[in-house]
Amino acid sequence: MFKKVKKKYSNGKQWKIFSATDFLSLIKPSLLVCRFFGLISYKILNGKIEQSKNFGSYCAIVTFVYICASLLILYIINVSPYMNRASTWMLQGNCFYTLVNFMLVSNFVFKSSTIKILQNLADTTAKLPNEKFVKISKWIHSKDLVLYLLLLLHVPKVFVGNIYAVLSKIIGTYAAMTIYLLDFQYNSYVFIIASCFEHINEELVQLKYNACKERGHLLRRVYHHQFNPLLFVKLRYLKQWHYELNEIIRKINSNFSLQVVATVIMTFTELTFGLYFYILDRRHKIRSLDKEIWYFYYHTMVMYFSTKLLLLTLTCQYANNENYKTRTIVNEIIISTDNKLFKEEIYLFSLQLLHTDNKFIAKGIQLDATLLTGVDGKRYIHISFNTNTIFNNKLIYMNKKLEMFTME
Repeated sequence: MFKKVKKKYSNGKQWKIFSATDFLSLIKPSLLVCRFFGLISYKILNGKIEQSKNFGSYCAIVTFVYICASLLILYIINVSPYMNRASTWMLQGNCFYTLVNFMLVSNFVFKSSTIKILQNLADTTAKLPNEKFVKISKWIHSKDLVLYLLLLLHVPKVFVGNIYAVLSKIIGTYAAMTIYLLDFQYNSYVFIIASCFEHINEELVQLKYNACKERGHLLRRVYHHQFNPLLFVKLRYLKQWHYELNEIIRKINSNFSLQVVATVIMTFTELTFGLYFYILDRRHKIRSLDKEIWYFYYHTMVMYFSTKLLLLTLTCQYANNENYKTRTIVNEIIISTDNKLFKEEIYLFSLQLLHTDNKFIAKGIQLDATLLTGVDGKRYIHISFNTNTIFNNKLIYMNKKLEMFTME
């Protein structure tokens, strides 16, 4: 009986942490967590990822409840007379909850296309060997475990204070968790695609070596009849696989572009506000317990957003580098072979590479190392401006005090 239940739960495939053997076993833990938080409605039926109506209703209810709660918090921040409002705190709260709401609504609207992308990834990555999946799972599962541990560290701080403070912290914690999960899911998809490109490059290098060996038979009269047809079949197989991955990248760019844009904007704003509040704390020597807990939260947020942006850009850059490497290897194969049919096929592969834009782009924002340097430079300018504003305001205040003292 228990064997049947276990087989039904795992769809005939057992999986262990750090030892995934296929896409479903690799991504299932994170998908379960996302489904619990109402971010994705799916079911696995006969090894296929399909949309579930029951979980779809659950996701709609969770999203609706959170949107209403966040709108109530925005009302309290901006309108309520019982709130001690400051411009910087109001601006930070408005930016945070508005962008999170935008991400959740975008995720809910594109939920059906997300399921299709997951199924396409499952079909395309089935060509990877098990050893490659084990290597990928070590990175993705380690990243997810660090994420969950970081979230658990903040749980005890949620239930400190009165009932209203606890409710607001629960809403804010849910918002932070959804950002974590959505961004790291996107990062996992990009890393899996980059690993597929890496495996294609390894196969192309081996194909190039075999093509060079075939070229050594040029002096034979029967060379054209002895050319290994398996090389031709393998090249066409790799070309088709590369095309399927490019189509998935195009769908990912279309489906997750709004989410990524909101993530980049939120990263920039939270880094700016976090560093600004830290400088403000150091300047005014604030040491109350409430302030210490508040600023510790911002310290961790600065660390998180910096790490998240670094992982996002490095993973996308890793995928772009593997794409550039594919172009180089294909050009080397063109030089290394003289067989007419094989060369025509490699020319088609080269033409396919020229006509496919396989970069990760979100509404004009190119996700690579240039994004990291651009955001870092703009953040430095804004932090310098905010720091100078603090110091100038302090200097003006001291000058006014001095003038009042001299007048007396």
